[in-house]
Amino acid sequence: MIHLKMTTMTLDDIFGYLSELNRWVPYKLVFNPKRDKFDKVPDNGRHGLSTTDPKDWRPLLEALKTAKEGFGLSGVGFVMTSGVTVDDLTLVGFDFDGVGDDFTLPFETYTERSPSGKGVRAFAWAPVEWTKKYMDSTDTKPPFCEHAEIYIGTAPRFLTVTFDTIQMAEFKQLTKADLKQIEAWGMKPYQEKVEAPIAPETEGHRIDLRKITLTEDQRNLLKGTHKGDKSKTMQGLIVRLIDSGSSNEDVLATLLAEKNLWAYLLSHRSEDEDKALKFAKDEIKKAYALSMKGKREALVGFNKKWKTTEDDPKPDKDAFPMEVYDKAPGLVGEIAKWILNACYVPREEFAYATALSLVACLIGTHTTHGHGTRKGKVNLYISLIGPSGCGKSDAIGCMALLLNETEAKDCLLDFPASEAALRRQLVLTPNIILKVDELAHKLDAMKDGNGSSMGRAILEAYDSVRMPPKVYADSKNTLPAVENPFVQIIGGTTDKVWEVVRMSHLEDGTLNRFTFVCLPDKPEFRRNQEPQGDVPKALKDKINAFWRATRMNDLIGDVPGFGQHITYSKEVVTLINDLDKQVWELTNGEEFGNLYPRFVLNTTKVAAILAAGDGRKEINVKDFTQAHAFIRWCIATTAKKIGAHMSETSFGRLQNRLIKKLKKEGGKMNMRNAYKFLHINRRDMEELVNTMVLQGELDVVKEEEGVSEYLVIV
Repeated sequence: MIHLKMTTMTLDDIFGYLSELNRWVPYKLVFNPKRDKFDKVPDNGRHGLSTTDPKDWRPLLEALKTAKEGFGLSGVGFVMTSGVTVDDLTLVGFDFDGVGDDFTLPFETYTERSPSGKGVRAFAWAPVEWTKKYMDSTDTKPPFCEHAEIYIGTAPRFLTVTFDTIQMAEFKQLTKADLKQIEAWGMKPYQEKVEAPIAPETEGHRIDLRKITLTEDQRNLLKGTHKGDKSKTMQGLIVRLIDSGSSNEDVLATLLAEKNLWAYLLSHRSEDEDKALKFAKDEIKKAYALSMKGKREALVGFNKKWKTTEDDPKPDKDAFPMEVYDKAPGLVGEIAKWILNACYVPREEFAYATALSLVACLIGTHTTHGHGTRKGKVNLYISLIGPSGCGKSDAIGCMALLLNETEAKDCLLDFPASEAALRRQLVLTPNIILKVDELAHKLDAMKDGNGSSMGRAILEAYDSVRMPPKVYADSKNTLPAVENPFVQIIGGTTDKVWEVVRMSHLEDGTLNRFTFVCLPDKPEFRRNQEPQGDVPKALKDKINAFWRATRMNDLIGDVPGFGQHITYSKEVVTLINDLDKQVWELTNGEEFGNLYPRFVLNTTKVAAILAAGDGRKEINVKDFTQAHAFIRWCIATTAKKIGAHMSETSFGRLQNRLIKKLKKEGGKMNMRNAYKFLHINRRDMEELVNTMVLQGELDVVKEEEGVSEYLVIV
């Protein structure tokens, strides 16, 4: 075994140059049951990192800091991918595993213990010409060692570094004799990698595989790392794509566009492109017969209802209007796409909504929008709604991460505990985004009439020019006035939020202040296996420049002639007037019409954010159309959620409980006992009874001797 040798060198002397390179990654230990050991997986505590993407790599000190502070991380490693060459010398990394007591290196260089303590790490420099003759070799056989892995950068790999020193020496420049020794261990000769020819074009469109649930083998086939039966896995992949609703043309386009799939097809037809294309079509034809879609079609003769309806698809009215995300202009579009790529659970709905909130924050306090006397701010109250684990916290977390990378980081705050805390913070920072973890716990306190003082203050700040002071007898308790507050809310919650929704929330305008971004009850599975880890410098610089420009207005304050005002084009004014009429009809005609009074206001807010984020001071038709599509979708899905809840839980449940109780009581029950049994107040009880009487389910009678009312089943 190598023994420690004393030296005056330090780790800084040895790793000085390498430590400054963006080549280091933190990692975590993940148990691999197939290998019955722990794998070392690059990770920053939030998501995995890639050994092929330099954007994920950092200098040593930054990687060490992340490894120390990140959740579940074990150490750092040096990325060997593509090799490190200096002055015609290439860095060589050695990983000796299972070394015996008699193990020794034939040359003196820096060595350290492996993370397990059972192996040895070493680094040295070799001539470029020598390294060109070999590839990364993962199964060499040095004496008194189970095996050794030797990395020179021909494959995407990283080597863990522990700094648990055995021999403190500089990286040796290997001599010819040293290189001969290494060659004798069984280095793998270099083989020229033949790149697959460019696949031919087809009429289909490439499928977004992020939206398809694939097996581990299928994902490995796409990455080019599958070790099993590729033919069987390819067939299963094609069947999965067909049954996901994709056309055969789109499946073909995907097979040709994915380089590892195209390489597989070529390898089965002697690299002949024409034959590989025919092979792909034949494989799709075979897989189609095995798919549920194909089997259903084969049985159409027995049951016409099984016939597919691809020729006449029915649009999903509740589907998120993807064009608002795809075509979002300026900063909103750039930030939404960054957030989506940074999320482990990507949702376009949430990425777009959080991008709007962030850009609104950047626009700030002294920017207004409107026409004539209609002027308002661009702040939004947004709540992301969906099941647990569907990406709500992910999107908000990525928005926070992006904001924290900029000069606007102090604007993001946790929800305050009291109105006093809110007001005092607004005096210091008029422009804030309040994060709400569970809106359901806060919503019941937000009522214009009898809500808490904190809840009423939140509602007051929605579009307020000034929050006047609150004066108490004890001057110590007096709350200061807030000039020109700019408050936003961003939060996430599950559909349990609808359990606290009452008609009073609709009637007093509490709900229509919020933009609810709702996923369907059973959203499709989405995962981003390699989320983007860092904020591009260009995006960071752009956000900071935008923030500084609007911050100038904040510093000047309410001085006539200063500040920014977003106007409407003539065409947009016409559209707003038309929408006003529609909103009036919806408010007075729809079952949940009270969701609509702020339809126009929220639409113009979003349109102003889109325009300002694109560097424009006038809202055009495109801005307004996109904003209108987004807000209309939000209100429609919210109304559907509320309607389903109120019919299935609020009214339906109470109705069923009351009928069941009446039957148990012999068909007759005192009114007072009934509403006590249901745990509701008299007003709600009267509303329930009146509805059931009109439906012919109940009757209300009075006893002749007294005034007590009784419910009787009809």
